[in-house]
Amino acid sequence: MIAKTYVNSEIGKIVLDESTITSIKWINENGIDIEMEIDWCGQEDLKKEIDFLSVKTRLLFHFVSDINFNFQHQGTYTIGALEISDFKFHAIGNQYSIAFRFDFQPVGHIKFICNDFDFIIEEM
Repeated sequence: MIAKTYVNSEIGKIVLDESTITSIKWINENGIDIEMEIDWCGQEDLKKEIDFLSVKTRLLFHFVSDINFNFQHQGTYTIGALEISDFKFHAIGNQYSIAFRFDFQPVGHIKFICNDFDFIIEEM
């Protein structure tokens, strides 16, 4: 059951730093949408509204293009979830430029363009 959805620029209210991307999958019959499952750390200003221990969160990006994955896991036993150091987006006409930065393990980024995007909070 969806508890709350933030759309496009509304996501600016959400803090994703130190959260992790636990899954990335291409969805839609043409594989043009991307869904990322997020292990969200939550945030102080929403703790009265949302029980962070009993929700599942995901980002859904629609009509993705120009995608660039550039990150590297270094050392033994370091592969796994991607810890988000920074998440930025900005409008380019009718589209959005999306950028995730990873400063820890792995180090690198994911960047792409999309038509719109959602942050979905689901009750478990």
